[in-house]
Amino acid sequence: MMNKIETPKKDLNNDRCVSCNELTPYTKDTSIYARQFYVEGGGQLCKKCYKKIYNDE
Repeated sequence: MMNKIETPKKDLNNDRCVSCNELTPYTKDTSIYARQFYVEGGGQLCKKCYKKIYNDE
């Protein structure tokens, strides 16, 4: 059973998507190995942008 990751509505400690600037569910101290949609050398993407950029449907 997978846990659903929900995007917080308002949290200044959370990273933002490097493409659309939307808040992600990850805090700045979350390891990159524990994140989804992180692109090494690029940064954190939200699920929507990741799927759009990488055509991952």
